[in-house]
Amino acid sequence: MRKFLDLPTRTPHLSQLLGYLWVPGVGLYLFSQLIQWKTSQLDEMYMLFVLAMVALVLVRVQTYRPARTLLLAIAPLLLYSFVELVSMLLSNSFLKDYNNVFENSQGFAMIWLGTFVLIARSQKKHLEKERLMREADEAAKRQIEAQNMELEHLVAERTASLTQQAEELRTALQELKITQDQLIQSEKMASLGELTAGIAHEIQNPLNFVTNFADVSAELVLELEEEQQRTTRDAALEAELLVDLRQNLTKIHHHGQRAASIVRGMLEHSRQSTGERAPTDLNQLADEYLRLAYHGLRAKD
Repeated sequence: MRKFLDLPTRTPHLSQLLGYLWVPGVGLYLFSQLIQWKTSQLDEMYMLFVLAMVALVLVRVQTYRPARTLLLAIAPLLLYSFVELVSMLLSNSFLKDYNNVFENSQGFAMIWLGTFVLIARSQKKHLEKERLMREADEAAKRQIEAQNMELEHLVAERTASLTQQAEELRTALQELKITQDQLIQSEKMASLGELTAGIAHEIQNPLNFVTNFADVSAELVLELEEEQQRTTRDAALEAELLVDLRQNLTKIHHHGQRAASIVRGMLEHSRQSTGERAPTDLNQLADEYLRLAYHGLRAKD
């Protein structure tokens, strides 16, 4: 019964007490031998004591379903033993008169006991199966939880790795943007240098003509002044010098216009407007052009 009900685990104290059920029997036997009490009632008394102790243990562990079944199983036998003992103590004739009834009752109690013992065994197997299934479910649950924790750990590591890679990519992208801006700036500076060199070359050509013709014109003016200072002036030579001087001035004006057109083209290329007509403030426009005309007139006179 201790193994069937797993008493060492459920109630260790009662399990130990059940191991000493023989002690009252030995004590009762020694007492009967001491007082020379020879009767068959000692067996019945000891059996009733054992059944009562078993019933007490079953009551203590009645939360366990097979224990309740066993308690129900020994109830008729316990009742029969009690009635039989009381009958033997009161009157042996009563026991002899109803001997058949007692035998039938004892048989019924034993059949009842055997039937419910089988039911209790079936219940125990069913509970054991449920316990094994529950333990298997708990083991599977623990395994799933362990796998989930491992997966969460792997996900956390992967997330940290991806975050680090994203940060590295962001840093690399910033560096690429900085490098790209530097390259664009370098290309702009290079293009500006080439453009400046081309513009300088284009402007240098008419400026060279202006400078050369200005130097020649200065020489012609010196020759004209020398000729005018002579006592005998050559009118034809003076006229020729004046014609050459007028031609040089015409060429200086022409090449000056070339340089001005180059500068004007640069200004038109660099302006922000698209050249399309748009509404404007006429007062502001007139004021600006009048000031430009005024400063242009002051430059000439």
